[in-house]
Amino acid sequence: MRTETITPKVAVNCALFDDRGRVLLVQRKDNDLWCLPGGMMELGEQVRDAILREVKEETGLTVEIVRLTGVYSHPSDSLYIHRGPQYQLVILVFLGRILGGEFVENAETYGYRFFDVNDLPPLVESHRQRIQDVLANAADVFIR
Repeated sequence: MRTETITPKVAVNCALFDDRGRVLLVQRKDNDLWCLPGGMMELGEQVRDAILREVKEETGLTVEIVRLTGVYSHPSDSLYIHRGPQYQLVILVFLGRILGGEFVENAETYGYRFFDVNDLPPLVESHRQRIQDVLANAADVFIR
């Protein structure tokens, strides 16, 4: 019988805005919902590299990281259980700045688009709070 140690996994998101203050979102292929670009860190990867990789994979854009804006770990938002605990996510959200690039086809998203923050499309619900927290510019990044 195999015994597996269950530990949290780390995910990253990057909030990017255009010069009009609109937020960049990607549309997921698995559920058609929109979300901030991001994903899971890979084993042996640094956080910064995970963000840059995930944004590039999902959008084709090259970005730089400006600052950490939120750390999320509340079990109601990130505990995935199917026949027993499987994993809990710790999600790190960063504000970034677009340096260049252009959209490339990928397996995870249909594409990306900028949205007015007061007129967002159907979102992965936890991302609505992440966007609000980035805009609030709070000093305490440990949100929940």
